[in-house]
Amino acid sequence: MATYNGHQEDSSGNILLPTAHSFAATIETGTTASQAYTKGTYLIFNNRLCRATTAIASGNTLAIGTNLSQVYASQEMFSHLRASNGTEFYLDYQGGKYGFNTSASKGASTFTAF
Repeated sequence: MATYNGHQEDSSGNILLPTAHSFAATIETGTTASQAYTKGTYLIFNNRLCRATTAIASGNTLAIGTNLSQVYASQEMFSHLRASNGTEFYLDYQGGKYGFNTSASKGASTFTAF
């Protein structure tokens, strides 16, 4: 990796985009996974911040729309929180009370009021 004209590039000349420090994201430079990823893990693929939508074994092919979804740092930082064990919490407001859901669908069955 080198720095040219104030930005970082990989060995192919692709500009590398900075991510927020709260995102620990491996940079993948090819189309196969260099390591195993659990569902929900962040990685940089094809210069895009992505999240694994399924578990991915080392050596598996990476593809947005198949086992990865492109995400945006601002959306990820403000839409939900993730505990150290991987459990995700989605902030919500239901029945006049603030609380959280443990599912992105934000159904009443997963809502817990504060």
